[in-house]
Amino acid sequence: MAGGVFLNAIANHRILKETPFKRIFVQPAAHDAGTALGAAYLGWYRNKTSRTLPTRSPSPFLGRIYDDEEIEKTLVSAGTPYSRVEEPDYLTGCLIANGCIVARYDGRSEFGPRALGHRSILADCRDPDIKQRLDQCVKYREPYRPYAPAVRSEDYARYFELGAPSPYMLLIGSVRPEWRSRLPGITHADGSARVQTVDDFDDPGFARVIKAFHQITGIGVLLNTSMNIAGKPIVETPSDALKFLAATRVDCLMIQGFVAARTEQELNRILQMREKVSA
Repeated sequence: MAGGVFLNAIANHRILKETPFKRIFVQPAAHDAGTALGAAYLGWYRNKTSRTLPTRSPSPFLGRIYDDEEIEKTLVSAGTPYSRVEEPDYLTGCLIANGCIVARYDGRSEFGPRALGHRSILADCRDPDIKQRLDQCVKYREPYRPYAPAVRSEDYARYFELGAPSPYMLLIGSVRPEWRSRLPGITHADGSARVQTVDDFDDPGFARVIKAFHQITGIGVLLNTSMNIAGKPIVETPSDALKFLAATRVDCLMIQGFVAARTEQELNRILQMREKVSA
């Protein structure tokens, strides 16, 4: 299914729940920008002798790649305090478990309007105050708008009544009643959530972040929202990410193999948290 109407996750869930169809596919850029992908598919199909279609959905990570050398040059040029780190995905999970709001910039950007972990703000959805912190200090947006959960594909049925994987955050499901009080940061007033399921094969880095958080806390769900301020586009370049860090109160920026902060003091505090993991 394609077309801007299918960015409505509630409608998509109703199709899955109330029609005979047991599997549906909505491409991540179902709005007008997705016509580029449709044109590419049509051209490919017309020029293939076998005319067989792919068996897997296309990767949503289609943006330009920025390597660590380019990123480090940007950090140095901006004068931003930073450090190269080992196992950045594990460190990200540790920081979130310690209550940090982390901006994660990794690899190619997402195709479509949803940040799926590569240009995301990640936080601990167990925290009953996290939504207010994000609204007031990071996203600067209306308090009635909910935040979405990210969960590994193998675990989503434990937490959500969803019916099918939702890799592009395009299905609304119900948070299972026993988890609603434990996941207040992503549970909407009606008990629903717009779920993103993360596959270990399709996005191993983001899956490692969720897995690290799970190992530390016993809960395999993170709050995931796009790395942008309300009304502004999602960040694309390393320079965009540093401007976002400076303009908001995220605790740090995980930018591929580096961690960056606004001051040296904040950076040192972040680096010390790796060994100070709290459940």
